[in-house]
Amino acid sequence: ILAGYLIIYNIFNISVKTDIRAYGLLKNVGTTGKQLKKIVRMQAWRLSAIGIPIGLLCGYLAGLCMAPSLNADAAISAQTGKTAQTVVSANPLIFLAAILLTLLTVYLSSLQACKMVERVSPVEALRLAEGEQSHRKIKKNTSVTWWGMAVQNVLRNWKKGLIVMLSIALSMVVVNCIVMLVQGYDFDSYRKVLLASDFQLDQMTGSLLNTNFNGITPEIKEILDECPDSAKTGYVYYSEETHKMEPELLKTWEAFADKYEKNWNDYEEQVWEEAKASNTVSVHFLGISESVFDKLEWRGEKCSWDTFKSGNYVLVDYGDKYAEHPVSYYQTGDIFQMDYKNGNQKDYEVIGEALMPYALDYPYADCIYITVLVPEEEYITQTGNESAMYAAIDAKKGEDKQIKEYIDKNILKENDMINVFSVLDMKESFQRYVSKYYMIGSFLVVILAFIGIMNFFNTTATSVISRKKELALLEVVGMTKKQISKMLVAEGFLYLGGAFVIAVLLIVFGAKQILVNTLGTAFFFRLHLTIVPCVLMIPILVGIAYVIPKYQFEKMSRESIVERIRKE
Repeated sequence: ILAGYLIIYNIFNISVKTDIRAYGLLKNVGTTGKQLKKIVRMQAWRLSAIGIPIGLLCGYLAGLCMAPSLNADAAISAQTGKTAQTVVSANPLIFLAAILLTLLTVYLSSLQACKMVERVSPVEALRLAEGEQSHRKIKKNTSVTWWGMAVQNVLRNWKKGLIVMLSIALSMVVVNCIVMLVQGYDFDSYRKVLLASDFQLDQMTGSLLNTNFNGITPEIKEILDECPDSAKTGYVYYSEETHKMEPELLKTWEAFADKYEKNWNDYEEQVWEEAKASNTVSVHFLGISESVFDKLEWRGEKCSWDTFKSGNYVLVDYGDKYAEHPVSYYQTGDIFQMDYKNGNQKDYEVIGEALMPYALDYPYADCIYITVLVPEEEYITQTGNESAMYAAIDAKKGEDKQIKEYIDKNILKENDMINVFSVLDMKESFQRYVSKYYMIGSFLVVILAFIGIMNFFNTTATSVISRKKELALLEVVGMTKKQISKMLVAEGFLYLGGAFVIAVLLIVFGAKQILVNTLGTAFFFRLHLTIVPCVLMIPILVGIAYVIPKYQFEKMSRESIVERIRKE
């Protein structure tokens, strides 16, 4: 909207200033300011009548082409493994809103031009048309260098220059922000949460009512263990047990409830009341393999697998992971008595506190519970359950595709109910997610760059044309064409330098907060402030700032000095 406003504003101002002599003459023969204002406004509406339908058509086609990519989601559906279908809306209200917004932009952009023609007097119009000010400046600045004259010209027209600078700066800011945005999405952070291994298999569903916690059967485990391209294969087993709360554990939960109970719903309050009444807590009892043990998130000192696998120890989780002081349910060295549903009972020593990776943990919402981990063999011995909840496979370097083929051939053909999550699919999904910002960014950059260049071209062309007599007189008093050309190019470079400074200020003081609070809210976004993209754009902009003024001056110089001075 801002870019559109700037170019329309600039074009109308240039148009009015170019035709200011004609408006002055019209006013001299009796045309009122309101009538002149109406003429300018009618030009705006007629241009809108042509431009808006074209814009609506181009916008709809662009949206039609871009919509599938724009809706690319980073997360693949757990049930289907496919992304949602895109439906493009052609609701008339969308087009109506676009028309009204465009007309409002055109109206606001033409206000200054309308005021200018309404207030201009015939004498002032004649002075502006003939460039009276330029004669005074030439006499005053005959000893000034071409560089000094360029600086004075930019300062003299600083309002016009600011519009040009801002137009160019907008495209630079967008390029920079898109690069910052895309680089900020960290695949490793994304994968760490959603996929703990290169491949993960389960038979879980979106609903607790019909999920299968024992989907990885001994037969499937045997097939996976024989995969030649896997570096490590691990399993997570699950069963729900209950545990009588010791006094210290009850105090811990009471303190937790006091802190969070006000945010609980009725069901959660009911669960807590039942837990207090029975003095029991739900236990997510997990058996883990060595490769899963290596992925745990530890609090405090880490124990060794050789010690843990003896079967005499348990690991417990800790609550409120992101709090400044996470809750400890048990301390290292405490005794944890496990009463199994099958009647088995055993006392374990707590050897440490650790969290399961999010992707391999119990996947459903729960309220009052603790997670207890034992080694795989101990779990099977005590529960008799040999079927795992998850299988986690780490591939050998560069063997991801081979493992995917192996699973497709040997597992899915036998049981197509198994969900397979792979790093390959995740990379593809992540790339789709990130690429939509490349597409949006490229689209916006092309539009904004075009607007910025057009503003610069129009301003430069108008500057050269409106100063035709002034530039001719500079040649008369001894300034060479080469020096004048250098002066005009220097003005372009000053505009470019100003645009760069504005862009850097907008990025440093505005882009960070905007990105973090809008597109960068994803948990895997890590913003890195940089202005390198702006710096890399400078050679392109320097070329534009060099070519356009030089071209305009050479085009004007085809006329003789006498013709340029005599022409109005």
